[in-house]
Amino acid sequence: MDRVKQRLLPLALGPSAKALLAAAAVLMVLLCVWWYAVRWYEARLLSEERVEALAETSLRGNALSLAINRRLARLQGLYAFVQVESAAEDLDARFEAFAEGLYAVAQGIRYLAVAPAGTVRYVYPQRGNETLLGYDMLQDPRSQVRADTERAIESRHAVATGPVELFDGGLGLIARQPVYQGETFWGLVAIVLDVPVLLQDAGLTGDSGEFDFALRDSEGQVFFGPDPIVDKNPVLVRVQLSEETWELASIPVAGWGSATAGELLIFEVGGLVIVALLAGLAYLSVNRQARLAEAVRRRTGEISSISEQYRSIFESTSDGLLIFDLEGRLVDFNPAASHMHDYTPASFAKVEPKDLIHPTSMPLFDQLLERVRANEEFHGRGMGLHQDGTPFHVEVDGTRFVYRGEPHALAVVRDVTEEVQAYQLLEQRVQQRTHELATLLDASASIASTLELRPLLGLVLDQLGKVVDCAAASILLLEGGELRNIVHRGCLSGEDPSLLPFVGKGDRDLWTRMLGNEPLIVDDIQGDGRLARALRKALESHPEGPHVRAWMGIPFTIQEQLRGWLFLYHRQAGAYTSHQAALAQTIAHQAATAIENAHLFAQTRRLAALEERQRLARELHDSVSQVLYSIGLAGHTALTYLEQDPDQAVEPMRYVLSLADAGLAEMRALIFELRPDSLEKDGLVVALTRQAAALRARHELEVKTELCQEPDFPLEVKEALYRIAREALNNVVKHAQASRVVIRLPHPHDAAVLEVQDDGVGFDPQREYPGQMGLNSMRERAAELRGALEIESAAGEGTCLRVRIPAT
Repeated sequence: MDRVKQRLLPLALGPSAKALLAAAAVLMVLLCVWWYAVRWYEARLLSEERVEALAETSLRGNALSLAINRRLARLQGLYAFVQVESAAEDLDARFEAFAEGLYAVAQGIRYLAVAPAGTVRYVYPQRGNETLLGYDMLQDPRSQVRADTERAIESRHAVATGPVELFDGGLGLIARQPVYQGETFWGLVAIVLDVPVLLQDAGLTGDSGEFDFALRDSEGQVFFGPDPIVDKNPVLVRVQLSEETWELASIPVAGWGSATAGELLIFEVGGLVIVALLAGLAYLSVNRQARLAEAVRRRTGEISSISEQYRSIFESTSDGLLIFDLEGRLVDFNPAASHMHDYTPASFAKVEPKDLIHPTSMPLFDQLLERVRANEEFHGRGMGLHQDGTPFHVEVDGTRFVYRGEPHALAVVRDVTEEVQAYQLLEQRVQQRTHELATLLDASASIASTLELRPLLGLVLDQLGKVVDCAAASILLLEGGELRNIVHRGCLSGEDPSLLPFVGKGDRDLWTRMLGNEPLIVDDIQGDGRLARALRKALESHPEGPHVRAWMGIPFTIQEQLRGWLFLYHRQAGAYTSHQAALAQTIAHQAATAIENAHLFAQTRRLAALEERQRLARELHDSVSQVLYSIGLAGHTALTYLEQDPDQAVEPMRYVLSLADAGLAEMRALIFELRPDSLEKDGLVVALTRQAAALRARHELEVKTELCQEPDFPLEVKEALYRIAREALNNVVKHAQASRVVIRLPHPHDAAVLEVQDDGVGFDPQREYPGQMGLNSMRERAAELRGALEIESAAGEGTCLRVRIPAT
């Protein structure tokens, strides 16, 4: 035992024991360092793995956003089309042709739809989508779709909803755009995209490589990929869709740390070996360097593969892609960009922005760089330049982009020259249509301004020349089985101012076509058609016949009966089209209405004149003729007394004179009523005085007048008071059995007042008197001028009628 102690003690106190202690101390320190190093290395490997996942996910997210927005851009084209063509009668055919062009150039579009007032009336393609016709977008059973539709109408902007389950199956993205005509809501245009096709276009379906992907909408619902992905700390990339935002999430197929688990284990084991075996430090160090070099090579290969995928997408896209540094220098581009500007790729690499951008659009380029430096998106339209300096229209989207480890500006350029030209053409057609409608409105106002037939027809032809180009024009009315030329404008030869004086039944072919009641167009009268031959025959004896080439006839009807035709002549063959026929037919419809109004006006004038003559005859019979008859009788009596007893002839002669005065008063009152300007010229006081004189003379009543000086009333007030006074006096004569009447017109203060009082039998004013319109007529006249009628009467106590009308 002592021997063992003696041998171990030198070992314990020797250099190896110290070394062992030192090694133990170093081991403890290195173990601490090793533990912290393992944690640091694990975090670093995980960070690199997340960067790789972010690059792959950003690439797929950008591809998905580009695929969706390029298709949604067609909604604006459909919106512009509907804005222009919404009033067209053949909207269905025009929509079919226009939608076919939009549908043919892009996959993944389920259908395009136009919904006037929110109800789908037009859809393309119709095959497979027939059930959508009549579908009311505002009453969609899906609450989110319905709410987004209402939000689109309120904001007047396009709103996308999705993904949603479509009625005919599958996930879809629905975008709709409200259409307003001025401030009036016209309807909606919509486009529906197949989400599976969009995902396939973005490379998210099929074999996704080392990563699993999932998509969730703005509500947080996962609609593509496994749900658990979003709960495993995934890499998230936003996909912006107008007002909606999707999130693309990704994780490695085997989970975080799976790709780096081997390297981490090697690091741990290596560290432990270094710590445990200091002697093998050099070996472990060299070995670790070799392992690190291999890892670098592998990582470099993976990054190179990602770069090749990016380059493939970059070069295959049809839009021009330009990468600029933040100073505005061109760094990279794709073949589509060089082709768009008519450069070869080799020569395009040497150009500067000023060679690609029109001078007027250089401020937009500066704005793009400014937005990208601020990490903001850019969208705008400007002018690009071809190699030969020819400008063309472009649409540019700009975004911040990491290229070769540095921030750059990525510009996506699309040639929209055809779209702009189409829009300009639509605007030109809108302006032309607006001018035509304004001219038609002016023509309608002018035609409605006269009721005389011949001036009216001449005015129709004058207005027609402003709408439809013609060398001459005629209006023929159907009279006695023939179409007779009533009015004509224009001259082709300078010799004779008329064409086709009439069309009769003798012109069998022409007459048969005239009775068809349909617009007729002959491109060339010298042609071989039956109608051309008939017109040529009708004009062969006319001096202007050889000068006529093109002819158009427009019928017009009144109460669904043919009343006439509108003929237009032109010196050039093929001068008239169906559009011009429609414009001329609009004028013809207005002319038909105006002609009917003219006939009704003439008939009304005749009836009014007849009624006035009958009233005058009654007045003359009831008053003047009776007075003249009485004068005749009294004259014969006076003549008999002159022959037998001259002294007794004095009284009949006086009676003759009194009858003459009464007849003169009656005649003056009658003439006063027949002259429309008498009340304005002579005044209300004179009119009431003459009416009182006529009443005295005709009915031998005691008529007293208490009238002020001529009041300063408006003419309509004076006329109303006069008519009410006449009606009241007629009632006194017919019903009151009075012997005395008083007419009062006191001096006006705040209102015009007229009183008619009699001492007749009176009546009950509260009682109804069927068939007696006088009282109602007087009340209505007073009410029209904001006045009131008061009647004070009782049985046996006479009647006092008082009317009060505001003087202003």
